[in-house]
Amino acid sequence: MTNEVISCDVEASVGDVARMMKDKNVGCVVVVDGGKVAGIVTDRQLACHVLADNKGADTSISEVMTKDPVCATLDDNLFNVLDTLKTSGMVRRVPVVDRDGKLAGIVSISDIAAIAKEINDVLLMEELRNSTAVPKVFTGAQRLEEEISRDRRPIEARR
Repeated sequence: MTNEVISCDVEASVGDVARMMKDKNVGCVVVVDGGKVAGIVTDRQLACHVLADNKGADTSISEVMTKDPVCATLDDNLFNVLDTLKTSGMVRRVPVVDRDGKLAGIVSISDIAAIAKEINDVLLMEELRNSTAVPKVFTGAQRLEEEISRDRRPIEARR
């Protein structure tokens, strides 16, 4: 999770948000109203719904943002966030809110990819430690595939 979220007020213009994205080198800004998440806007939305539709820089961000985006909470674990991303369609970023509904951070696919790499590295290290008894060292992906295949066999065959 990234704690330093770039956000703007719901009254901001698309020009202000575009400059914010450029200055902060980000592709998304969370739109807040009274500290609570009201929406989210991406650079793609600015291109497709502002530039392509010939709207001006003074257009309100509330006209182009995704309203009431799905959010995670500080209590959600990685699997909850993954499920949220999966069930929400083409979502690449999920704002994180505290118990009062105030913006606390954001989780992106990049954050999850970094965690997945760490998990894979741990699996590989475990396989390397155990490789003296096994003639072949599996990669993390091969090991997961083997585990999944084994679990798909009938219960009697797993014993």
